[in-house]
Amino acid sequence: MKPHEYKLIYLFGFYPATATHHADILKSAFKSKGCKRAIQWVGTDIFQMRALPWDIHQELVKALNEVDYHFCNSEWLQEELERMGIKAKVNYCPIYQPERFQVKPLPEKFTIGIYHSDTNRMHNQEFLLDVAKAMPDVEFKFFGPMRREPKTKNIELMGWQENIAQIIEQCSINLRISVHDGFPHTPIHFMLMGRKVITNVKMPYADYVDMNVTPQNWINMKADLISFIRKVKNEKPWTPKFQEEVRGYYLNLCDAE
Repeated sequence: MKPHEYKLIYLFGFYPATATHHADILKSAFKSKGCKRAIQWVGTDIFQMRALPWDIHQELVKALNEVDYHFCNSEWLQEELERMGIKAKVNYCPIYQPERFQVKPLPEKFTIGIYHSDTNRMHNQEFLLDVAKAMPDVEFKFFGPMRREPKTKNIELMGWQENIAQIIEQCSINLRISVHDGFPHTPIHFMLMGRKVITNVKMPYADYVDMNVTPQNWINMKADLISFIRKVKNEKPWTPKFQEEVRGYYLNLCDAE
């Protein structure tokens, strides 16, 4: 096969905020003659699309409608794309090497694991750090593409970790309160390993909390979340039978086949 003679170009995520001349870039990426074109939308990319100036947004939507296939990883992302004039099919992203995520015993001390990014502000980092500081009796581990700092009191900023399963094994639950999300894999990884999840994303088997944090409601949201965390902390952990039920659900939903 000669260079650029592709049968399919599949873009996993399309992030217009990091590109210039958005529509031209999209068109030039899809110039292979007879090549099918597909985009998998994952969440943050749609949020960035919505934030574009109206004229650029409309130009890009026009170019995107020339793409052969659009996929997204949740029903709510499908609805967002529909409102922008883009029709997409729900296609859950497969879990990479799911065998890495096996049920493990919970740690002795109640510990909360939180994905954190210094470059993607979708995860309410400052708010969750504020929550952690207000709960000195609970351990918090922040991990992801972020700065790494020595542990202070109950908070550990761990930075990027290659072995995510090893980090999850040290945690009791996952906490994810995002500004905007698709169908994130970090909570799924936690549930595959028998951990509960507290999130404002409506995911099966997770403990859902209706929370949209703003500067105006910060104090009230913080108090509500702390109360919710303590409620989950005092509940019994999942039984082995229920852990296997959750594992089976997500392994089937996110099967690469």
